[in-house]
Amino acid sequence: MKNLRTPLLLFTSLLLTTALLANCIYIPDEVGPGDVPTDLVILTAYDFDGVEDSSNETSAWVYHKTEPALRTATSRSETITATFYGEPAPYHLWVLHGAGEGWGDGSRMTKIQVTIHGQQAFFTAQARERKWTKVGTFQLQGYNVLELAGYNEQNSAFVYGLILTVDENLDPSRLDLNGILFLKDLQSQGLLDAVAPVLDERGMVIGGFNNAAQAELWGFVPVEEPTQNGPYSGKWDHGELGYIKAPAGFPCPIPTDWSPYRYLEFDCYSPAQTNAWWKLNIMSENPDTDGGDYYTIEFRVDWEGWKHFRLRLADLSKTRTPIGWHQIDGIELWNHGWGHERDPDTVIYFNNIRLSFD
Repeated sequence: MKNLRTPLLLFTSLLLTTALLANCIYIPDEVGPGDVPTDLVILTAYDFDGVEDSSNETSAWVYHKTEPALRTATSRSETITATFYGEPAPYHLWVLHGAGEGWGDGSRMTKIQVTIHGQQAFFTAQARERKWTKVGTFQLQGYNVLELAGYNEQNSAFVYGLILTVDENLDPSRLDLNGILFLKDLQSQGLLDAVAPVLDERGMVIGGFNNAAQAELWGFVPVEEPTQNGPYSGKWDHGELGYIKAPAGFPCPIPTDWSPYRYLEFDCYSPAQTNAWWKLNIMSENPDTDGGDYYTIEFRVDWEGWKHFRLRLADLSKTRTPIGWHQIDGIELWNHGWGHERDPDTVIYFNNIRLSFD
């Protein structure tokens, strides 16, 4: 296996500065049941044995030239394996994959076989397309070996990451490769559960920022001062960031179904009254319309210190035709556009973001 420990750590640290999301588990021999989270397993290129130390197309599986990904072999007999631990249970396998340009019209697809404990399933990688595919369900047996077999007759295929989960409703399709590496780092630190939303009698806390990772998932810069509750708040420097985009759904703490809730609440701190304009959009994309579909409200930074906002969802304006509160795609914050220029001197901080029943 290619020795990429030092460059991988360096590469991953660079990705984490801009990543949004995911995880991978490597289990050493001495680790036993109960020592690690086992309901979510994510594998990346560097968890596989049998990969040739090359980035050029060969008869063996090799690494992608510029990304931490696997490139299929040109020989039918070549396989690679990853060993991992997962509690005995049915796990659903998702794979993020793609393929090169291919020959001719690019219609040739590379078929890749996955085998775990004799259980087999296939997926195909199509030219010029990178996507997640739910490959199948596998019964894990504690320590497991996953084998990939696939060859490119005329078109190289690439495998960027694999997720095995006991949750049949988990959909990782919003994750990109950066996100996989980010969650991998979170899980290695034991923080995967810590970035999840918190349910209480009032509703759901989706931005408590009890750790820096959750603020980063939102797209904020985590800071220790000022804070309202907990150790961190999320900093939005208008001079550095023109917008914040926080997607809904796994692995972010923002839910996709807001229909049980009536209010969005948050605390916002401003060091000075700058009167700067900013806008909050709650995205609910409608495939039948052109342009973005969302619920929205505009603000002016006309306060100093901490201020609590309580927004009644039913009172928000609509742009175009949002699908509805049952299908939310994410939250966007903008400080320019719609006839406004951003104020580079404005900095605001967020904390205690929650959805409330009443």
